[in-house]
Amino acid sequence: MSVATMQLPVSALHPNDYNPNRMDKAGFAELTAEVRHLGRIPKPIVVRRSGDGYVIVDGEHGWRAATEAGIEEVTCEVIEVDDFEARRQTYKRNQHGAHDAVGLGRMFQQMMEDRDISLRGLAKEIGVSEGKVRNTLAYVKVADLRNCYAGAKKGDVAELSVRQVRTYLKYPPVIANAWVSSGADLDAFESLNFIKLDLSNRYWGSTEREATDHYFEISDWVEIAKRGLAATVDSDFIKSMQRAAKLWAWTQRYEGRIARCEEYAQHVAAIGCFHVEEVLATLHKVPLVGDPQRLILSPERWSAVLKTSHSASTTQFDFAVNLSDAIEFELELQKWKPEHSAPAEEESLDLDDIEEQEQLEGVPQCLVDSDLSLEDKLHFHRRLERLDEETRNALLPGIINEVVRIDQLREGRHPKYSDISDPKKRDEEERYWRGGLTPDQTFDQLTVDHNGEIATQK
Repeated sequence: MSVATMQLPVSALHPNDYNPNRMDKAGFAELTAEVRHLGRIPKPIVVRRSGDGYVIVDGEHGWRAATEAGIEEVTCEVIEVDDFEARRQTYKRNQHGAHDAVGLGRMFQQMMEDRDISLRGLAKEIGVSEGKVRNTLAYVKVADLRNCYAGAKKGDVAELSVRQVRTYLKYPPVIANAWVSSGADLDAFESLNFIKLDLSNRYWGSTEREATDHYFEISDWVEIAKRGLAATVDSDFIKSMQRAAKLWAWTQRYEGRIARCEEYAQHVAAIGCFHVEEVLATLHKVPLVGDPQRLILSPERWSAVLKTSHSASTTQFDFAVNLSDAIEFELELQKWKPEHSAPAEEESLDLDDIEEQEQLEGVPQCLVDSDLSLEDKLHFHRRLERLDEETRNALLPGIINEVVRIDQLREGRHPKYSDISDPKKRDEEERYWRGGLTPDQTFDQLTVDHNGEIATQK
């Protein structure tokens, strides 16, 4: 590597765009005062040629101090190196200074791309441990995740310790970001390892369940974030996380109810905004309707009722009472609507009804009128379509009646089957009546029998 020492005008020098070195205001003021006292910079600035000027490799703060002090020329060492080596020297020449961890991580990333080398290869090239490179790159991951968070402050990631960075990466971003914004206290998660989950016997009328300490693993917090229950974690990190945990515990208790309704998680997540556990008791009273099932109040309407009740309350007790009254009013309103504002019958079809009608277009009426599911209706229609016209006309509607009968027996809806209370006897009777055949096997058997009769007649 060739080195040439010369005097260069400060106006010909330019800082690079990757320098991770940092100096606080007090340090820079001290350096500027020293440059003024000496009438020069304490040591040469290392640069490399770039177009008509020079890019600084090391000594940016000295150059800035010289500019501040009004010095027109500075001593420089001009080196001939590629991008990788320039970055390596920027890092190695400032071992005793301060680095911005995120900026250093991005520089390491670029160096790995420049030489197409691994983390281990970079560590060997710059003479540091693999752990040093790995930890520095972790800051970049956190910074990228943090940039997507509305509450992030510029530069807050660089202020984190390595241990804090590792902790951040263990948890879902919505939780980790709230943790950093609250101060990134490492003891916070320790206090959240065990949470006494009071399922509030007073609210649900249960005397069998008692509050117990639950050990929270990271997978539990991932599930809480996935369900949107951590979206309202605020500056009081521990308390709001405990609230999210209690909401999660409630969803575990009523998992079956929630599994039947895709929107339920949105209803539960909305509760976190109000810090009031009594709301869960009211939510549990809201009925599920329809197929697929849904809460009679949409997530948007539920949120509106919550906000209205909360704004009209001064205490938690008032809120619980107002919310209960509001829900009762909403339920009465839902009951009133069909009686007084039902549309005409031909306009009462919802989108699912219209879609089903379109799918059943061309299906024989006896199959449409059967109590088979839509899927089974379409399935047996396709099977009928594969038969020749003579066989199809001869078997309809008898084959469909037989298939429906077997389906009823299988589902326990046939009178000969459903009236039997003893499970063992009912199972024996069911096998007898359907001959051990499924609806598809019955279809096949009837088709074969019909074709066999035709062959005998011929």
